[in-house]
Amino acid sequence: MSETTREELLELQPEDYLAPSFLGPDGAIRPELLASAAVAAATQLAEEETSPQEMAFTYEALRALFAMQDGSVENLEALVGEAFAMVGRMIRQPNNEGLVSWCLACIDFVRHEADMVAFLAHMQAVLRLLALLASLPPPGEISSSEPSFS
Repeated sequence: MSETTREELLELQPEDYLAPSFLGPDGAIRPELLASAAVAAATQLAEEETSPQEMAFTYEALRALFAMQDGSVENLEALVGEAFAMVGRMIRQPNNEGLVSWCLACIDFVRHEADMVAFLAHMQAVLRLLALLASLPPPGEISSSEPSFS
């Protein structure tokens, strides 16, 4: 089993891993979108200082707005724009550019309702990993001592 380097994770873009589609031949989400591609996206978003909270708000806004469209992927860019406007108002600051770019790159590959469902699953996997990355201490602060629970 080969180890993926940080540089390789930073280089893997949605255009690369989504080119084959969100779905496999069986119609289910491709497993790598919940694993290796999610790790790459989370690493990149952490590098862009995307907060897990903003990503969670964005995920929920997209999920809710998509449901209100009854599964239609018509005007998806407008839906994403509306989601980001909503989140911007919630957090009272501009949206994280890395998150905006990543979402827009991903939705370029959404063609059908099943793709959007798969995108939301991919986004949720990325969010979970981003939250884990955000909870880690910076590399210089990691010590070999036992954790203190007092």
